[in-house]
Amino acid sequence: MEELRMMREVVMVVMAGLIMGTIVMGQGQPRPSFPVCFGACYISCTSSNISSLICAAKCFKDCIFPPNNPAPPPQNAHDLCTLGCASSLCTHFSTKENPSDKKVESCVDFCSNK
Repeated sequence: MEELRMMREVVMVVMAGLIMGTIVMGQGQPRPSFPVCFGACYISCTSSNISSLICAAKCFKDCIFPPNNPAPPPQNAHDLCTLGCASSLCTHFSTKENPSDKKVESCVDFCSNK
């Protein structure tokens, strides 16, 4: 149990480092891919003892519509539908132990194509 906790903390530190490195590199750099963004956001959020469903919904919003984007989200009805679909169909894949970022990305892509 202690090993799992330490492993999760190491993963969180590595993910945070990757995201911070992306931010430090400058605004001209592309934002992290959805799985990287979602995984880091979800691990960080759930480590604060916030409900996994609330964390998933927050991270969907933040990773589909990045907070540093100058245009206010959502941009159009399609964006709203993507967020609604992702919030209802994709939240159950993630757990505190495994954010299942690739599976969630696939689900969000499905929602985006609907």
